[in-house]
Amino acid sequence: MVATVRAAVCLCLWLLVCQVRGSYIPQRMNKTIQNLLKHYKISDDQRYDGKPVFSKKLPINKTEMVYIGGVLEKYEELIGHMLSELPTPRPQTATDQQHLTSLKYLLSKIKELKRHHYEEEGKKVKGLMNVSLSLLQMNDIVTQSKALGNLQWWYDEASTLKKQQQIQRQRRRRRRQARRVKTHPRA
Repeated sequence: MVATVRAAVCLCLWLLVCQVRGSYIPQRMNKTIQNLLKHYKISDDQRYDGKPVFSKKLPINKTEMVYIGGVLEKYEELIGHMLSELPTPRPQTATDQQHLTSLKYLLSKIKELKRHHYEEEGKKVKGLMNVSLSLLQMNDIVTQSKALGNLQWWYDEASTLKKQQQIQRQRRRRRRQARRVKTHPRA
């Protein structure tokens, strides 16, 4: 009994100290990506060949937002291209319709994230388009499948980065205000 209580207390303390970071990926989006990965299936050798579609090595703080804005821009183009590739002339089956709605859902989530957090960066990216991002092969099934596999990580990074920067700005502001109060005491 004592050991269980001790373990529970240790777990609570550990969770408080470590501050477990939550994921910002909606559950529906996660399921949608997993279903699409089943449709855009490639071998593990192709998926894990050491050549990611988008490098996960983020640049230094100032350019992180611009780079992630560029990646989101490319995801928007890639999913748009995947939507246009879906077969339309023949009568659509239920799975075709499901893939269509899944891709449209992912596209809407990416556009929503860009609109709320990366609107300014999108304007900068159009002028500074990174060479590695502009040479992306949109109609390659391997590229499409790898990009879908990495979408969860990029979406989470894009969601948390903006919030982290806002928290840092608030902390700096509080420190400045605290310094002002200390240096200018009121009479």
